[in-house]
Amino acid sequence: MQKDFTLITLADDDEDDRLLFTDAFDELKINTVVNTFNNGQLLMDFLNHPDSVLPHIIFLDLNMPIKNGIEC
Repeated sequence: MQKDFTLITLADDDEDDRLLFTDAFDELKINTVVNTFNNGQLLMDFLNHPDSVLPHIIFLDLNMPIKNGIEC
């Protein structure tokens, strides 16, 4: 099954950074779908769920509570 979009995922605990990130991808001329998570544990739960579609690109904040980017 071929997709006509790039699936991008961001884990960052800063709400302003998540908003800036999604706004930046909205401005691009490529078709993207952006999912965001506010900590690494939520991201890992999503990625490990059997029904999840894995992203093409993952961006991680290295300094987050609960599970940081390095632990992910």
